[in-house]
Amino acid sequence: MNKDQKAFYGIGKAEGILNESLARTAADKMAREEITKIFAIYSAILVRDYIVSIPKDDPDQEKKKRGLEQRVKDLSVNPLTDIIILDRWTDHSVHTTYSMARLNLNRFKHNIQKSEVMETSIREFIQENAEKKFDTLKQARGRRR
Repeated sequence: MNKDQKAFYGIGKAEGILNESLARTAADKMAREEITKIFAIYSAILVRDYIVSIPKDDPDQEKKKRGLEQRVKDLSVNPLTDIIILDRWTDHSVHTTYSMARLNLNRFKHNIQKSEVMETSIREFIQENAEKKFDTLKQARGRRR
């Protein structure tokens, strides 16, 4: 798989909205929110891995651990401007619109890098481990199917 193809996807659904423009907007928003949730979970996994990697004899170990959960929450609250809507579909018979959104893994890493919420050492750890963790999670998901 090409690096550019690694991405997170989210599906949004808007039901019962008769105005097509509003239905598209609502479905798009839900798809983006789904990716934001995935972003938060993925970031939390990488931060957890970072915590595990801190040597036990590091005098700043506790300081580094403290507040990381809040930083991940703060990071996930920031709007992700790099989420794109790939496609939409409307089932007119039930007034339901679906949107599919994508956040490219490279854009995920870019969002982490530009974050002012995370310390430099955490951002560097995430940059170095994001693709490896993506592949690990993808393999685990494949085994579940």
